[in-house]
Amino acid sequence: MWGVIFGGSFNPPHEGHRKLVDACVKLLGTCFVYLWPLPDHRLSEKPLPRRLWALQQFARRLRYSVIVDADGHSDDSDAFRALIANIRLRGNRPVVLLGSDVLGRGRWSLQMLQQVFDGADLVVGLRPGYEIGAAMVRQ
Repeated sequence: MWGVIFGGSFNPPHEGHRKLVDACVKLLGTCFVYLWPLPDHRLSEKPLPRRLWALQQFARRLRYSVIVDADGHSDDSDAFRALIANIRLRGNRPVVLLGSDVLGRGRWSLQMLQQVFDGADLVVGLRPGYEIGAAMVRQ
């Protein structure tokens, strides 16, 4: 089974987020999804508790197993590694779901991307206006 990590500001969670998660679940088949709100995301105008509540409401409308995870972590690489390890401990294969806007704007450092590729599979949903170059694709 796949464990999909989908992180972001979720300020607010919207139809585009749902479509991206739906497409990933359709691609992978049986999986569960971790919605991972980043507590100190620079694009977040609302405090984490408000975004977390909105994300929990959003998760209730999805048709598959969803875990909203915001307990005791930040958006640093140690927290990311811990979440990947948690998925593995449950006997699942970790996948990181990103929108191409994340790669296109260079929000992730090379170190963080290497952790993604070394610790999990990567699924990128293309968004209009945020194409990614061939240098960003690793097979």
